Amino acid sequence: MGAYTKRLESKIYDISPEDENYTQELIEVADLFRDFGEALDEFISENGYVGSLADLEGKTVFIKERFQKASIPAPRNLKKYFTASKEIGRETAFQFCLAFGLNLAQSEAFLRKICLKRGFDCHDMSEAVYYYSIKNRLGYPDVRRMMDKLPKEIVKRGVDFGNDVLYTSTIMEEINRVKSPEELLCFFEDHKNQFGYNHATAASFIRKLWEEIAGDGGLAHQEAGMMPKTIVGSKDSLTDWEQKERLWRDEPFTIIDKNGEASGSVWNVYLQIFGLGNDQAESLSRDRSLRSILKENAALHHLAQESFPDRQGLEAILNGKRVSNERVRKTLILLLFYRFWVKLSIKNKENYYRAKACDAGRCMDEINKFLLSAGFGELYFGNPYDWMFAWALRNEEPLAAFRYLIGELAAVKSEANEKRN
Repeated sequence: MGAYTKRLESKIYDISPEDENYTQELIEVADLFRDFGEALDEFISENGYVGSLADLEGKTVFIKERFQKASIPAPRNLKKYFTASKEIGRETAFQFCLAFGLNLAQSEAFLRKICLKRGFDCHDMSEAVYYYSIKNRLGYPDVRRMMDKLPKEIVKRGVDFGNDVLYTSTIMEEINRVKSPEELLCFFEDHKNQFGYNHATAASFIRKLWEEIAGDGGLAHQEAGMMPKTIVGSKDSLTDWEQKERLWRDEPFTIIDKNGEASGSVWNVYLQIFGLGNDQAESLSRDRSLRSILKENAALHHLAQESFPDRQGLEAILNGKRVSNERVRKTLILLLFYRFWVKLSIKNKENYYRAKACDAGRCMDEINKFLLSAGFGELYFGNPYDWMFAWALRNEEPLAAFRYLIGELAAVKSEANEKRN
């Protein structure tokens, strides 16, 4: 584990919702997360660059030479990675792996920890070509030859769960058995109609999780029924952790309708998961997302805000539509986290279950197991979205702590808006 990751891991133990300066601590943590340019500095330093990291020209020349040596066109506007927080595209990321001679494991680490992207998505033919080429130590000219021969007119569509689904894990097993580029191209041609969708495994997981959470009599309904108390959402500006806990337990639970039944709409269940009450819901009702709370929030790094789980994204996943890698991954993490802790709350008949010594580790293991099965990277302290869950896990009441964190983000943004007006 590098110094960057260790520094962020240590912060999950240093910050408590009981701290008087909790908000300022969150703002300071948000400033610790690096953009891609800073991560790229670390990568080139570990892969042959010996010059000063302040030497912009020297860094770009070094990278261009690596690309040229591998017969790969150098990325355009390369300097902007370091000067303008420019994000790297997926194909360019694969080309970096080839240019620097990374093996498969090193490439996965580069994608997940430097680029903060998912690893190879072999349900995409182009990415499958890069996967095969890096695994078998082929060069960029080999990649281009295969790319030029890929089947044409692949219709991009959603996952049809009513028919046979070719899962990414199956594709990777087949590719691992392939003996030549020609055999790989034949495999693509024979199965081309099943390469029009992605995230089949993750979408299947999310559909099952959502049914368990939001279905008739599901976990959200059970939690609402056993909580005659509120989560977050009072208009009172309580900041003290003990006062907030009292508020959660002493006011009517706002997601229950007039008949005492929990609303099963996607948006209302999301509000329940995040612990947001009716007063905050009113300000969010236009787009049914937390965007107005999260965008340009001083206490949240922008990479955590991007593709944050929302109603629109979840409904697209449930309907088998194409959704970005990050939105799928983040939604999966959120639902797994909520399911784990709310099941323990229901089982033990506690509004907020107090974690036992081994519970946090079991929760992280479960989330990581599902992420890896779906082709995503494990929880990573250097990812600002993942960090929120890692931080919540070290608290006595993880679900309560997570909801408190979301409430604090809402308070930070509300205060900033008041100052602006």
